[in-house]
Amino acid sequence: MKKQCFLAVLIVMAGCVTLFARSGRFVSSEVTPKWLGLWVLTGVAGAIFGVAAAVAGFRPLRSIVIDRRYIILIFRILLLLLAFQGIAQYFGWLPRHGGFPVAGSFDNPAGYAVAVALLTPFAFPENRYCVAEKIGCIVLTVLAFAALWLSGSRTGMIAAAVSLIIYIIFTVPARLRKYVFAGGFVALLAGGFFLYRLKAASADGRVLIWRCSLDLVAQKPLFGHGPGAFTAVYMPAQAAYFEAYPDSRFAQLAGNVLHPFNEYLLVAVEYGLAGLAVAVVLLWLLLRGVKTAFGAVQQRPFILSLVTMAVTACFSYPFKYPFTWFAVVAGLVHLFRHWLPCRDTLFHPQSPEIRARYAGIASGIMIVILSICSLYYTGKSLYAQLQWNDIAHRALRGDTKEALDGYEKLLPRLGNNGLFLYNYAAELHQAGNCAGSQAVFTRCLRYYNDFDVQMLMADNAQQLNDLTAAKQHLKTASAMCPSRFMPLYQLMELYRKADRMNDARTIANRLLTKEIKIPSHTIDAILNEAEKIERLKD
Repeated sequence: MKKQCFLAVLIVMAGCVTLFARSGRFVSSEVTPKWLGLWVLTGVAGAIFGVAAAVAGFRPLRSIVIDRRYIILIFRILLLLLAFQGIAQYFGWLPRHGGFPVAGSFDNPAGYAVAVALLTPFAFPENRYCVAEKIGCIVLTVLAFAALWLSGSRTGMIAAAVSLIIYIIFTVPARLRKYVFAGGFVALLAGGFFLYRLKAASADGRVLIWRCSLDLVAQKPLFGHGPGAFTAVYMPAQAAYFEAYPDSRFAQLAGNVLHPFNEYLLVAVEYGLAGLAVAVVLLWLLLRGVKTAFGAVQQRPFILSLVTMAVTACFSYPFKYPFTWFAVVAGLVHLFRHWLPCRDTLFHPQSPEIRARYAGIASGIMIVILSICSLYYTGKSLYAQLQWNDIAHRALRGDTKEALDGYEKLLPRLGNNGLFLYNYAAELHQAGNCAGSQAVFTRCLRYYNDFDVQMLMADNAQQLNDLTAAKQHLKTASAMCPSRFMPLYQLMELYRKADRMNDARTIANRLLTKEIKIPSHTIDAILNEAEKIERLKD
């Protein structure tokens, strides 16, 4: 019972941290605290279990799985809190984050909707003959879908609807299942079409992202571009697409992209078809186990949660958020707990007691070492993230010298973080050190490359009188986001200052015939300048 209570407390803490942790002391105030909190909890729990396994034999590890009723109850409470949080934000009863009506404690509605969708299957009633439970679960399910609707996340709504339809199919009498399946399929098609029409531009934009991502897969099909490479290679691929198809209907939809909105496609881009094959094999093995387990009513919430995860992974980025990892691991451990090592199959000494003892000592020591290493790494990351946030605030206050000194000290620790390198290079640019800024940007391109990077690199190159490089950066920026006016305006000004008026007038004509996505005073000023240059004679 004590182990059950300890595990229950641990699950509650992990759920609360990964769903609600938020702190303004980090640059990424919504995501970073959740990850760091989960790693700290994992390290502490691992150390406790490791010591217990080494002292008491292998029994603590054999009883690592908590009773499913506790998990379901905990997840229902978390879902209730999430739903109330989202609804309260929508009506203004709780503060909003990031300018979104509903985002929970996440950086945008996508993270909130993924969490709600993953928890929604736990709201479905287990016993249809228990009226009290059925009513409570129906109310919770309605609240969950209401929160998803208010968040505006189409992916979350579709994923939760899929899990609900599957649940209904397997709970109605067998003779009605084909009709429920047909009706559910039609409802999904109709709902998907309605949601597409609701935000057609956003959906078309994802088609562009998938198209360019497939081009990246074709470039390195076997092993991909490397872990975390998407943010470095995608935007140049988008630029290449628009250079090849300048009249594409997607031109007005293009913007900075950090994820392909498809986890499977992300694996293919970064790890190639080899990595995707491994992921497909693992998914196939999972589905085999799920198929055999679905007949057991007590397993269904966990299976449906995994199905929900698989659906959201087709249209969003659920694995950016630690709660997804936590929920998936918790579900897999519960579903396949019979795969956990049994003391009678480990090692091969004389008696089960000795085997258990040896297994406990060996596994305990290994878990403790891994936990200590994890806590040490997490501590260093925590310190670096806090320092980075302090430096960023110093820069905003105008303490440029102190900020630059801080960035330089953190460079060995965060030198592979593209956003950190971008901020450092931008601060060097602001301080007038264009050569240093350009050097840091060159390093940044290995991890992070987008429209803003190219624009600042173009400005650095102009300040350094490297007009050839400036022209190339401006052309790349314009191709990355064809709807933007500023790259072409700066390119026109560059040609004008170089007394290349024919080229300047060509760019001016492009500006004057360019479709305006969002009118603004800046665009009006740019068009006025373009009209003046177009009227000039040789």
